[in-house]
Amino acid sequence: DLTVLASGVRANLQIAKNSGIKTGKSGIIVDEKLETNLKDVYAAGDCIETNSLINNQKFTAQIATTAYQQGTIAGINAAGGKQSYKGGLGTFASKVGDMEVAATGFNTPFAEKNGFKAIVSKVKGKTKPDWFPGASEITLKLIADEKGKLIGAQAIGREGAASRINVLSAA
Repeated sequence: DLTVLASGVRANLQIAKNSGIKTGKSGIIVDEKLETNLKDVYAAGDCIETNSLINNQKFTAQIATTAYQQGTIAGINAAGGKQSYKGGLGTFASKVGDMEVAATGFNTPFAEKNGFKAIVSKVKGKTKPDWFPGASEITLKLIADEKGKLIGAQAIGREGAASRINVLSAA
């Protein structure tokens, strides 16, 4: 058994800086079309600062599905289209061994770091009703602000974590 945890990833922005592209704290600054300050130069993925749909602050998503969506929009716009990218939630789902792990929005420490008084609820349950064959245990954690607005969620289980997080990310 082996677990690899990689953290502290940071995009190398030196080429962008040397080219005159403006950067922020953690990435290249782009507009809603994903265009940089240089006309007809677009950027997407791990190297850009995007807008958090939770607190309207800039962050780097560094998630493949987000990069794919941004790259598609940047490509459309580079070819003359008029698509916009409003921001993201940092939603992801992964399969680790026989477990699904998924999350969206802020985790508890990040919520508190960003000024939210996090209200957290964690529940364990079954993926299917008891009478239905093949049910397995799933744990779901919901994070809300003090007004009750959902600002994050996490799920883990043998199945169903991704689908539950997809629904919560839409909320």
